[in-house]
Amino acid sequence: MNSRIDWLLVLDDVGKELQTIVGGPNHGTLFDSCTLILRSLEEGKKTLEENITTALEFAKGLVILPCPTLKDSVQILKQHSPNISWDRKTAERLVTFLDFSPIAIAIAAAYIEEGGITFGEYLELFQQCDLSFTPSSISTPLLRTLMLSLRRLQVEKPQALEISKLMALLDRQSVVESLLLYDRDHKNARNFYGSLRKLESMSLVQKCVENYHYSMHRLVRDFFVNYLRNEGQLEIKQQLSVELLSERYPYGDQSFWTVCQMYNSHAKKVIKYQVANVWPRAELLRSMASYHQNCGRHATAYELYQELRKIYFSNKPLSTKQSDVMVNISLRAAQMLGKMSRFNEGEKLLRDTMSEIKSEVEPGKPQLVHARSLQAWFCSWRGQHAESERLWRLCLADNIRIHHEAHVDTLIYQSNITTALIAQARYADAEELLDRTIPLRISVRGEDHPDIIQSRQILAVVYHKQGKYKKAEDLNRKILKTADRIQGSEHPDTLIILNNLSTILRELGCFTEAEAMQWRLVASRERQHGSDHEQVVISRINLATTLEKLGKYPVAEEQNRLALSAQKNLTPDDNHPTTLNIENSLGLVLLRQEKYDEAEPVLRKVLESRRKVLSMEHLQTLISQNNLAGLLMKRKKFVESANLLRETIDTARKSNDGKENAFILRMMNSLSEVMRQGAAEVPETERQIVYQEALALQRTALAGRIRIFGEDNPDVFTSQYNLAHLLHDMGQCIDGRKLYKKAVEGLGRRLGKNHPVTIECEENFAICKNHG
Repeated sequence: MNSRIDWLLVLDDVGKELQTIVGGPNHGTLFDSCTLILRSLEEGKKTLEENITTALEFAKGLVILPCPTLKDSVQILKQHSPNISWDRKTAERLVTFLDFSPIAIAIAAAYIEEGGITFGEYLELFQQCDLSFTPSSISTPLLRTLMLSLRRLQVEKPQALEISKLMALLDRQSVVESLLLYDRDHKNARNFYGSLRKLESMSLVQKCVENYHYSMHRLVRDFFVNYLRNEGQLEIKQQLSVELLSERYPYGDQSFWTVCQMYNSHAKKVIKYQVANVWPRAELLRSMASYHQNCGRHATAYELYQELRKIYFSNKPLSTKQSDVMVNISLRAAQMLGKMSRFNEGEKLLRDTMSEIKSEVEPGKPQLVHARSLQAWFCSWRGQHAESERLWRLCLADNIRIHHEAHVDTLIYQSNITTALIAQARYADAEELLDRTIPLRISVRGEDHPDIIQSRQILAVVYHKQGKYKKAEDLNRKILKTADRIQGSEHPDTLIILNNLSTILRELGCFTEAEAMQWRLVASRERQHGSDHEQVVISRINLATTLEKLGKYPVAEEQNRLALSAQKNLTPDDNHPTTLNIENSLGLVLLRQEKYDEAEPVLRKVLESRRKVLSMEHLQTLISQNNLAGLLMKRKKFVESANLLRETIDTARKSNDGKENAFILRMMNSLSEVMRQGAAEVPETERQIVYQEALALQRTALAGRIRIFGEDNPDVFTSQYNLAHLLHDMGQCIDGRKLYKKAVEGLGRRLGKNHPVTIECEENFAICKNHG
């Protein structure tokens, strides 16, 4: 569409999936099934779809061709009947009778070529053809043409006609061969492939050679549907199509997802049929819902489960087996509500369902265990992790009693218990449980099963939480490759692994790689869920944090404001943890841009809310205290800043059994810097005491960061820079210059020479050099 003389040829009406070819200025192009032609619209940034929509709405640059010219039509006829003796005059009469319709000409030519008859003989058959029905969507010439082809199929290939009827009731685009082979015993496979070739040679279907898929033109489909209706066979064939999809559509294991994807558009079509026997339709709905649930499309899965529940409720009384299935469906519907954060609706449905379940757990009837597990998930989603652990341990004990230790559900409950342990910061217990259960799970599920990927992803989180960053990075990279291959790059679980890896990379100082991953995360999740979704909001927060580390403050501010706007659409609660996370990130970015008057009220509000909603000891509260202390330092309120940091370090040490972690080391680095800057306001007699305390803090922070992150890390170089600055202020310029040199080289390499911290470090290094 770059050149103003280009033409766009739209070949067919296929809804949102436009089948198009773009040609040059040659107006003599042959059209196989031309509907309309669009001349290139004005150049700009609009998409092809937007330009087409605009043209259709406003007829701008639009040339409607109801049919090609006589010359074009004759050429189409000749192209499709190369072995027929050429009679131009009769050919012109024939295409005129066919109303210059490209599809009618193509089908007529195929009939002529197949039967080895002349144009005149076909024209005579065409004129004599009587019509038993006349749908308004199909022109009379095309209707006569299709009726002639249908009657030939009735005589020569009845199975081909049956295939056409079936195909017309499916989604006409991309019908796979295996779905059309409706002979359950496969006795007539040879005849089946001969029938497909017959349909193809008669231009009633088109074959995609690469993947053995077939498509049917919209008007051909409409013809066969109307024919079935006229013959009184439509409901019978619809029932057959539902039964066929019900049999073929796989249920459960991820190894069948490719098949589900191939069949899904056809399944969506046939479940709309209101058939007499509802149970094949119910089975198909159940398989589709399971597939969408496993793919993380929770809203779609919920709608399918709800449709299923309607079928079961409207067909009571149910058998015992059907009642058990209905309970499982209701539990899954409640689970989908929870996944969509519709907790109140989900818990109500769960309570209603549990009231119909027996109070005793029986072998072969694990519904109560499944319901209790879902109850545990709702506790987990609401942050009640100790209660969720208790419920999952009950599920585990019951499941071992009615099944065995290696049962699939047993392994799932063990994994859920691990999640609850992590949420309670019991990382050693979680790691021990995972090390014990993952080998057993592999023996049951296999190395590449999604459950194994998830278990290893949880183990990587445990490594991360314990500060084992390199182990966490290596494991996440390994399982990300597996998840990309097995589940696909857009699968929600794959995106969780990508998110975890990007977070670790950010903490390891690999900001550029982390940024690229987080832009991908935002795009993928926004594509799946829209802008106002919790996963999109969380992805924007993480991206903004990485952008802040890279010194891209305006972009980070923009992402935070987008996240905050979406979050306010999701919940009006100003004290919601996610809202506070966004505001904390926004306040920090405002601080980095020296917008102190904007930053301070935001950071103080977040700190006050976190102290009230979370606790004084909560990590997020301590992070807020650190950020506020940084702002106070910038405003030269050194005493208040230092006191807040000391309080933060003491609280964090108590929560970590007196040990130092990456967060505590960051606080020590900050406190040392506050003391360095505040030393100028201390009496000269006390200044060296302040310097010595700051020096001890900074040396400890530097050594600890090297121990945790290794020497090639931005946090290490920042500590070197701060220590160099401190030594410079203390008059120890020789030692300061050595550290400055390391810091400038490291920051320039890891953050970039234009990063604000790198620039500031170089400027202070230059000052230190001049002091001799």
